Amino acid sequence: MGNYSKNFDVSEIECRCGCSQYRIEYRAMMILEKVRENFGVPFAPNCGCRCEAHNATIPGSSPTSGHIIGSAFDIPIKKGMSCDDLYNFLDNEMKGWGGVILHETFCHFDTKDRYYRKRLK
Repeated sequence: MGNYSKNFDVSEIECRCGCSQYRIEYRAMMILEKVRENFGVPFAPNCGCRCEAHNATIPGSSPTSGHIIGSAFDIPIKKGMSCDDLYNFLDNEMKGWGGVILHETFCHFDTKDRYYRKRLK
């Protein structure tokens, strides 16, 4: 498949189970693009879109996960970015909306309307 956006290929966004399903909410794509441009570091989301069947196999995942509808993504921490810098960047880009959760090796964001912030690291 060809490029999905300026910096991302469909293979980086689609469900990892092999079903080839992909969905992405426009605001989520814009956040991914801004992260890549701001840090200048190529990355593929650890987790992008998930089909409902694949989502059900992920321990702790919600049946209403934003990954199913393409509004949630997990960005890996790569050389050239720190956990705190990525968390702060996402928090600033999503002022007053969406969710950001900092994990040890990645940062989860969700563009749903519910506002939340967590640092698990």
